[in-house]
Amino acid sequence: MKAMSTINLQTVMQLNVGNPIEYCRTMPIELGGGEPRAFLSFFSANYDIDASYQMFCYPKDTMKMIVYTDKGEILWTRDLGMGVVPGHPFCNFFAFDLDSDGIDEIWFVNNRDPIHPFNIDQYCLERVDPLTGQTTGQWQWPRHDTNQRMGHLFRNHILGGYVRGEPVLITAQGTYGPTFFQAWRPDMSTRWELEIKPGIDGPAGSHVFPVLDINSDLVDEFLWGERCIEMDTGSILFTADEGSWYGHSDMVQPVFDGDNNRWLLYVNRENKSKQGPRVILYNEHGERIWGAVDSGHVHKGWIGRIGANGELVATAGKIGGQTKTLAGRFYTGVEEYTFDAFTGKPYPLPYSTFDTAPIDLNGDAMHEIVCGVTGGDARVIDRFGNPVLQIGGRVGLCSKLIDHPGEQILTYYRDGVVKIWADMQAEDNNDALKRYAHPFYRTNRKFPTKEYVLCMLGGI
Repeated sequence: MKAMSTINLQTVMQLNVGNPIEYCRTMPIELGGGEPRAFLSFFSANYDIDASYQMFCYPKDTMKMIVYTDKGEILWTRDLGMGVVPGHPFCNFFAFDLDSDGIDEIWFVNNRDPIHPFNIDQYCLERVDPLTGQTTGQWQWPRHDTNQRMGHLFRNHILGGYVRGEPVLITAQGTYGPTFFQAWRPDMSTRWELEIKPGIDGPAGSHVFPVLDINSDLVDEFLWGERCIEMDTGSILFTADEGSWYGHSDMVQPVFDGDNNRWLLYVNRENKSKQGPRVILYNEHGERIWGAVDSGHVHKGWIGRIGANGELVATAGKIGGQTKTLAGRFYTGVEEYTFDAFTGKPYPLPYSTFDTAPIDLNGDAMHEIVCGVTGGDARVIDRFGNPVLQIGGRVGLCSKLIDHPGEQILTYYRDGVVKIWADMQAEDNNDALKRYAHPFYRTNRKFPTKEYVLCMLGGI
C-alpha cells in the first residue's frame, strides 16, 4: 500500500429522529435566502420495502418525513400513516423548486386511503411546504395498465430538470414492464407524456436516472436505462444498443471525458438473460466503446477517480442471489470486477468495491471510498486501500452537503441517530472547485438513488 492520505474525519452534525431507523433516504433541500442548509429525509424502522413478491415484507412501522438543518435542528416531522408503504417503489419523493421562488417544494407519492396501502386508485402526487410540512396541493397519481404483477405496477418515480431555464417536473410509473412518463409545467399542466413498452420498442428502465445536458443545448436530458430522453418534448435522443438489447439495467452513470470534452455513459445490466456484455461504456451518442462480463446479474457499480494516479476506474459487482428482510438486503455469490474506465482493460485493486461509494473527503479531486454502504457498518478507506475510519451505520448521502471544503458523508443508525462526517483538514483544489460548480454535480447531488448514495457523481 502507498502512504495513507491525511484525513481527519469528524462528526460535524448529529441529531436523533426519535424513532429507530433501518431505512432512510435523504437529499439536500433549499429553504430560501438566508435560511440554513437543510435536508429532507424519508425514514422508517423497516428496511426499504420492496414491491417484488419475492422480496416484499409486511411493514411493522410507518414512513415518516423530516426536515432538519446542518446544525442538527429538526424543523418538523410528519408520519405518513399506515396507508403508505415504507419503501421507495411505493412512496418516492423529490425536492424541487418548480415555481422558481427559491424554495424547494417537497413532491412525493402519497395515498389518500389510510387503511388500504395497495389502493393505487387513491395514490396522488402531493406537494408539501418544506418550511411547515403542510400539504399545499394534490394531483391524481397517473395510473395505467393496472393489470400487471405487483413488482411491475408499484414502481413510482419523481425527478426534475430544466429546459432553457424553465423547471420541468417529471413523474413516472414502471421500470421492468410498461413505463409511463408525465412532464409537468410550473402551473401543473401537462407538458408532454411518453409511454415505453420494454421488449417491443426497446429496453426496460434502470434504478437510477441522472439528469444532464448531454449535448449542451440548454435542454436537460435524463437517462432511463439505455435511453436518453430530453425534457422539452419527451423525445428520445438515442437508445444505446438499439435493436439488440431489451433487458433491464441496474445502474447508468454519466462520465465526463474532459480530454475530449464529451460525456460517456457507464451501464451495469441486471436482467437475468444470458445476453452480454453486462458492463458497458458508451459514447455521447449511445455507441459502444467497450463491454465486459458475458452474463449474470450485475447489481452495483460506479466510476470514480481511484486509480493510483487519479485515473477513472470502473467498478462492477455480480451477484448470484439476494434476499431482503425488515433489517436489510443480503447478497450471495458476489463476484467483483474493476476496469480502466476509458479502455475497459482490467484494473486490479487490493480491496473490495462491492457495496461501496466514491467520495472526495479532502478536496484533492481524487476519491476516497466508503465501504459497507448498505450493510450497516460503514467504514472509509483511501484509494490505495488504507483505512481512514470506521464510521458505522448505513450511508445516506456522499456529496458536498455543508459549507466546508471537500465532500461529506451522511450516515444513519438503528437507534435513530443521523450524522454528517467531514474532513476537518480538507482543502479544495481547483479541480475540486470546478467539479462542484458543474451543472451536473449541482443537479444530481440531490437525487436519492436506489442504493441511497450518489455514486454517479464519481464520474466528473
